[in-house]
Amino acid sequence: MRQGRADLELMQGAIDLHIHSAPSLFPRLVDHVEAAEGARKYGMRAVVLKEHHGYTADRMYFVRKLINGIEVYGGVVLNNAVGGINPFAVDAAIKLGPKSSGSQPCRPRTIWTKWVPRSSASLCNKNQSIN
Repeated sequence: MRQGRADLELMQGAIDLHIHSAPSLFPRLVDHVEAAEGARKYGMRAVVLKEHHGYTADRMYFVRKLINGIEVYGGVVLNNAVGGINPFAVDAAIKLGPKSSGSQPCRPRTIWTKWVPRSSASLCNKNQSIN
């Protein structure tokens, strides 16, 4: 990383609240681990990874085990794949979220995300074949 580039300096300590990475039903440029590695490389503090058709809260357990030096969070999108507006899906995602892993203390849940339906919303369904 070159010193003095304003765009790269802005990345230091930043948090990206919305990254789409693989696995996904849609093509993605990078997977969850590669997204976290890339963000760490540029000095970011944290990333929140999103998937339209399932949870990312549970996948973050494995990403955190593989990548140190960056906070990684997930959540759940309340699309049809998890039952739509489903309080049970939200509860499960919360329980799957950050926990203590023995030697590493649990970070406070300062970032935990749930998203309202998008790909399952009726407006989007008119032009998409994947719900």
